[in-house]
Amino acid sequence: MQSPGDYGFFYQAKIMAGTGAMANIPVELDGFDARHPFVLTDKKTSDSGLPRKFVKALGESNTIIGALFDDVPAYSSVSLVKDLAQFFRDRGCDSVVAIGSGPVVDVAKGVNMAVSTGADVLGFEGVNRVPGHLKPLVVVPTAAIKPFDLTGNARIDGRKFSSAFLMPDVIAVDPLMVRGCCTECVLDTAMVSLSHAVEAYLSPSANPLSDAYASMAIRLIAEHLQKSLKRPGNKAASMGMANAAVAAAAAFDNQPVGVVHALGMELSLLTGNAPGLCMGILLPAALEYRRQMKQEARSELLMAMEGFDAYAGTPAGQRGEKGLRSLQLLFSKIAVLPRTLEELRVPRFKADEAIQEALKANPSLKKQDLSAVMGLAMKGVQ
Repeated sequence: MQSPGDYGFFYQAKIMAGTGAMANIPVELDGFDARHPFVLTDKKTSDSGLPRKFVKALGESNTIIGALFDDVPAYSSVSLVKDLAQFFRDRGCDSVVAIGSGPVVDVAKGVNMAVSTGADVLGFEGVNRVPGHLKPLVVVPTAAIKPFDLTGNARIDGRKFSSAFLMPDVIAVDPLMVRGCCTECVLDTAMVSLSHAVEAYLSPSANPLSDAYASMAIRLIAEHLQKSLKRPGNKAASMGMANAAVAAAAAFDNQPVGVVHALGMELSLLTGNAPGLCMGILLPAALEYRRQMKQEARSELLMAMEGFDAYAGTPAGQRGEKGLRSLQLLFSKIAVLPRTLEELRVPRFKADEAIQEALKANPSLKKQDLSAVMGLAMKGVQ
């Protein structure tokens, strides 16, 4: 473990995971004196029948759904947030529940900003602009959940919002909701989670608490990824991957943004490819770049990848390298993951544009690092 030094760690969400997790939501809302949630989801999730499972899980509790909107589009807009905020008020709601991922959670956070403050959400764009605590927000992950959905970040109309007050108050990981629908969905979520966890783990500012969450995410992905890809509906594998996403979120939210996340998000926005596909190609490139720059790998990565027995049975001086090889082996076994950005048909000018956008969004990153990792990702790691 790295020396603790001076550090801070914050992750406010209460995490409930396992059978019956959703059934506990009324108890949690009651603790906030909230009993009429506004439930948001998208058409795909609604068509799959998951909201009905949520309603059934509430049973005979004193929680009565104030309103349900099941048509959040793929693009989260300020105009939709304003309309739904008025709907929230008209129906006398007192809390927000998001079932799903991406735009569903972004819109839920936007609505929560609007109804809690009474102000235009555009006034909260940027970092730490939200003035205080908002109404209770519950996120019910589905198989498509991404770690950044579970943090204090949101993207609405292409604008970025970041505040600790945007974090969910409760995350309910229920096996009824997280079973994968397809291999592509599982891969997207897994690669984002793994990228966030590995970058947090290898960050120079890593601390014991971020390590605990990051290593948990890495271990869960290493254990469950192959089975989850082959059998997206497998209960144990799906729960493993969902819990990995939650753990990765806590680690990610407590470390600076890394090269893989920064480039992956911008490439996704510019090309329309899933963030996980982009990050799944960029992460091996970033690890190779670290090797070329002779940046020593942490020995604990081996423990996260293979467990204590493998760690204890490997000489101390070889643990870091063996951990990296284990991670590279994991990637080599993912047959459905493209190996290069060229294979993903990303043109060079889009890659260059992604570098510029990543630098704008994250001025602390270095252009040299971004360019080198992008170059390796274009051609692939030999």
